[in-house]
Amino acid sequence: GVTNILTTEMFKQTTRPAAFMIAGSVNWLSFFFIGLLFPFIVIGLQHYCFLVFFIVCISVGIYIILVLPETKNKSFVEIQKEFQSRRSKETNSDEAEALLISTSL
Repeated sequence: GVTNILTTEMFKQTTRPAAFMIAGSVNWLSFFFIGLLFPFIVIGLQHYCFLVFFIVCISVGIYIILVLPETKNKSFVEIQKEFQSRRSKETNSDEAEALLISTSL
């Protein structure tokens, strides 16, 4: 559920369908591989088999806190500006604003 909301906020309307297809494909492939590997994880780790998922959840949480910007009460343009400022530190805000105004929504 969170990946769909995140995909909606991260991509422009023109690239959103492709992003949804890629995110959905990666999501289902991940479920497939987890389904294949989980029996072997249970055999190997027995009662501690969910530690693997705990480590993944902690890693994703750290990634979200450190890398992704807060999007609450922000417009799409403000979110895009924040991503662009993180990508290139050399670009000043006037150039990034001009770039955003010139792109099609």
